[in-house]
Amino acid sequence: MHKLVILSMILNSMPALANRLFITETGKYSSIDPIDGDSTENILISRMLYATPLQPKNGHELESLILESFGYNTDKNCLEFQLKENLKFSNNNPINIYDLEMSILRMVYKRPDFPIISDIKGVSDWIKTKYPLENKLDGIKVENNKLRIYFKEKTEHPLFRFSLELFGIVPKSFVDIKTGKLKDGFPTSGPYIIKKENSNSIDFELRPNFKNLKYPDEITF
Repeated sequence: MHKLVILSMILNSMPALANRLFITETGKYSSIDPIDGDSTENILISRMLYATPLQPKNGHELESLILESFGYNTDKNCLEFQLKENLKFSNNNPINIYDLEMSILRMVYKRPDFPIISDIKGVSDWIKTKYPLENKLDGIKVENNKLRIYFKEKTEHPLFRFSLELFGIVPKSFVDIKTGKLKDGFPTSGPYIIKKENSNSIDFELRPNFKNLKYPDEITF
């Protein structure tokens, strides 16, 4: 079973009074950039630090920490996300729809051949431009607090791909628009922050605005 599903099941099954969880036998991460989140050593830490557009629920359903609504229109071959209001990064700055857009565009820029990504309208032309992240991608549209992704043709089960760690939400203002790399000191969007770490362990602390979830207050890897 995929590790993100296991972690999601662990977190969602914790009793409300539990305040600390220990997870053993996890190696040191090599990167905290969500674009590297599919590497075995990075999966769990990415899931802790970043909210993704969607996340697994009970192994086969989907839910979201950041979306008010989501869905796929088969007639228009269009996926639609509506962002919740009053979301914040770990530095207390607001999460807006353009942060969500940039997080997806970084995936397109870094992995244009990735399943689902390669099916988005306009990717083949967009990726050939000198600095793609400076340009609009035809297949991704933003209107008010909604983001729509248009595919070239009917796509099977596109929503599940957006639960992957690779789509972790990062602030647009911390993205180098020419290289796609994250700038030093970027804040995170997920339920936990790293409280402290050493060569043997990492301590995570639940962020105040996620206290309504039945998650442990602290988790130690």
